[in-house]
Amino acid sequence: ASCDQEETIISLSSILLTCFSLLLHMYPTFTDKDKFNEVFDYTMELYYISPVICDQVLVFGSNNVDFFHAPTYDHGIETYLYGNMHSPDTRFDLMHHYKKNIAPESKCNLGGSEGSPLLHDTAAGVVGIVEAENTSIDLNQGITSIMRSVAEDMGFTVAIDPVSEGNFGIVIMEEGYIAARLWPAENYVGFDVNLWGKTYLLKHLESSLVKAVGSTDVSSFKVVVGGMHGSSTWKEDQQLIGPKLRQLRNCKEDVVMEGSIDDKLACKVAMEEVVPLTLAHDITAAVVCGKEGEECPSLKALSDHSDVKNVIPIHECL
Repeated sequence: ASCDQEETIISLSSILLTCFSLLLHMYPTFTDKDKFNEVFDYTMELYYISPVICDQVLVFGSNNVDFFHAPTYDHGIETYLYGNMHSPDTRFDLMHHYKKNIAPESKCNLGGSEGSPLLHDTAAGVVGIVEAENTSIDLNQGITSIMRSVAEDMGFTVAIDPVSEGNFGIVIMEEGYIAARLWPAENYVGFDVNLWGKTYLLKHLESSLVKAVGSTDVSSFKVVVGGMHGSSTWKEDQQLIGPKLRQLRNCKEDVVMEGSIDDKLACKVAMEEVVPLTLAHDITAAVVCGKEGEECPSLKALSDHSDVKNVIPIHECL
């Protein structure tokens, strides 16, 4: 591929980016290239040239970290291609396209607020696969009765009588089912726990099943699967499972103050904001003013600035 060919390493939709941003805590920062301005309050690009893989751009987005003003840190990582990039003199060398974004209305109106109706528009479930070895009970004696007892003790509703045949047994509930595959000679039982209701109890249900068969040698994993529309517990599930939608964007409306601002104050504020961007100290500045003797707000503002050492006024020729 040519050097100017865009390399998309991660390609995510705006919806997925929003979901990922909900999973970031404290100082959320995420990197990608798609629709950042719609998802994050602060965005920027780091542009650098690599002699091996040509020009590269990293895009950063965050709702808490203002990349332009936040402090930088030296993490003690030795660099070869680029030197110190965290000092006030170098931190902006690679920065491009910094933006402080205004959150669109669609991002500020998350919905699902207190009192709003719940919608049963999706149905999801989860399957837990549990392998219990070196069990301490006789697996030939009523494994389905054990599974039924565990399920009912945890508040699940058994729909029909358990079914068992040979080394297989199953308990069907209104909220899902538990299947067991036995190998009595090896003191082994494998549980398949499929829940489409009360999925938040899966971990506790697995632990109770393992405890009931007396095993301490356990391995397990989980898979998200399709659920069941019409589940009797869907409202309860929506309240208890996440991630919870919470507002991470700055959705405060800008306050426009009425009245006018004094020219002297405006000039002073502008100088206080602009001069630090030079990252210089003991500055010698030239100021273009009007006629000599006339008031020059910029001259006064720069003369009072702590980073400005000398100010040279340039007056209008008579």
